[in-house]
Amino acid sequence: MRQAAARGWLVLMVAVLPTSRTLGATLADAEKLLESGRYSAAEKSFRQLAHQSPKNRLALYISASVALRNPKQRKEAEAFLDRLVAAGGDGYFAREALGRLALKRGDLSAARKHLLAAMAFEPENGEPHRLLARAHKRAGRIQQAIDELKALVVLKQHEPKPALELVDLLARSNEHAGVHKYGEMAFHRQPGSARLHIQMATAYDQAAPVPDIRRAIWHLETALLCHPEDPKAIRARLATLHRKARAWRKPDGHRRPVPR
Repeated sequence: MRQAAARGWLVLMVAVLPTSRTLGATLADAEKLLESGRYSAAEKSFRQLAHQSPKNRLALYISASVALRNPKQRKEAEAFLDRLVAAGGDGYFAREALGRLALKRGDLSAARKHLLAAMAFEPENGEPHRLLARAHKRAGRIQQAIDELKALVVLKQHEPKPALELVDLLARSNEHAGVHKYGEMAFHRQPGSARLHIQMATAYDQAAPVPDIRRAIWHLETALLCHPEDPKAIRARLATLHRKARAWRKPDGHRRPVPR
């Protein structure tokens, strides 16, 4: 436990917990332990305070926060969080923490329930979408991961990582229209990604009903400027696209329009 956080909790406990001779003695002990730098012992005192006031929401919040810091105390943390919700302390903190705990034990259904509840408390917070997208991706539920990332991209408009991850999944799913739309968004956030330009070139080259060869060429040429891992492969693809473009000319030398 960091000293600043511990002191903050101590102040809150003094302000909110019911006044009694026993609680006052426990608070005094916790303060002495805190001042002497014995933070682990101070944590135990905070837990004792929670047990002495079992329906106090702040005490449950502090006990859950302490337990969440220790991976070996996940079950204890979940019990405190359930009690916090039951005591009227339902909110973003409790639901997101319960969702994270559910994900760690592999219960995606329970995690989704808690994280959806967290979204209801803070619709502008993208973390529940990020957590669900990651969980769906690990479970092989790519479409569900794509849906969560689409929501996250709207909330985190200045972060390149969610948009790049979304384009990556769309490209793997051969959703070329989605790569066009979200690829442009990702491009404005991180224009120097060679991988992104290669993905967009593929999407434009394979666009239906008519490919956009000119834009595919532009993205591959731009990818070469972004220090790609395999420039030789990109040059080979460029040569193929240029041959496609030349094939759209008539034998008599008159040109017909290159697709878009």
